[in-house]
Amino acid sequence: MQAIKIWIKQVRLPYTFLLVSGIYTYSFSLQHIINNTHYISFVKLAYGRAITPFQYRILVPWLARVFEPYLELLPFIDHLNGIRTLFEFASVFSILAFLFYFSPTLITEEILTPFKRNTIGWLSVWLLIFTLPFLYIIPKQAYYYPSDIPGILFTMLGLIFLRQKKWWLYYPVFILGVFNRETICFLTLTYVLTNWKTEPRNKLFLHILAQILLWVGIKTFLWWFFYKNTGESIWYADIFGLFKNSWQFNLNILSNPMAYSDIVSVYGYLWIPLIALWKFIPDRWLRSAILTVPLFHLVMLIPGEINETRIFGEMLPLVILGVVAGITTGEFSKYILDSFPAPHKQIS
Repeated sequence: MQAIKIWIKQVRLPYTFLLVSGIYTYSFSLQHIINNTHYISFVKLAYGRAITPFQYRILVPWLARVFEPYLELLPFIDHLNGIRTLFEFASVFSILAFLFYFSPTLITEEILTPFKRNTIGWLSVWLLIFTLPFLYIIPKQAYYYPSDIPGILFTMLGLIFLRQKKWWLYYPVFILGVFNRETICFLTLTYVLTNWKTEPRNKLFLHILAQILLWVGIKTFLWWFFYKNTGESIWYADIFGLFKNSWQFNLNILSNPMAYSDIVSVYGYLWIPLIALWKFIPDRWLRSAILTVPLFHLVMLIPGEINETRIFGEMLPLVILGVVAGITTGEFSKYILDSFPAPHKQIS
């Protein structure tokens, strides 16, 4: 009987995670995918016929084309749009899994007890579950783009490998991330912010240069490959179809008080406790990395439309990690975690 109890305790956590993540992945993904796409369809993206700059975010549509010949082998899927659903499922579940497993090592270098690791992991997952709809489902300007959710996944993986300095894993993630969405370049900014004071200058500038060259090289290739698509996008995008200049549009949005209901709800309002907790985050690396978030928002005033909160999705892992770190590893942890004894220390 005692062996059975021990076995139940060991398998309870992973099976609970699989159950919660599976249900949420299914529900969120289907609600997200039914949103309209603005100007484009997934089939047009997959066949290279969409306008730029949307066509440049080619990773998921290209992968869908790879799987298209095998549609007859996939149950319940008979069209390219069905394959995009599989990628959505895989992306959402992977984000939940990586966040649960790696959030403790991303917010602190301290050796944590299993109880505290699990607490950090579960808190991170529940915050992600809470905040994703505020970016992709609830807003009035809620659209589906196949690059949105994978963008969060690539950012999450990039942060993990940046922190661990596993460059042999980071650079493949960075390259794939550029094919998915150009804003992966903000990982380079995160690298600079977190290593400016600690990394040798020659090594620092070498990695900066390598990432800039990779980003520019891939973007140049995509511009050349889809050059014919830029003619159709001249009514939408600027500078040969590279991006849309939304500066004036965003100024108009900011001057309209009615538009702030969506703007301030970004990250499920989690930016409010993040501001309050930021100075209490003890880990220097994470505090520096979080500075990427306001810089991202400032830059996106030009190419993004800020009433579409989905454009800020890639910053969500940093926002969640900051809040969790402030609660569990900062001054507040003494009152929240340390005041409750771990299960094995409870008095029966």
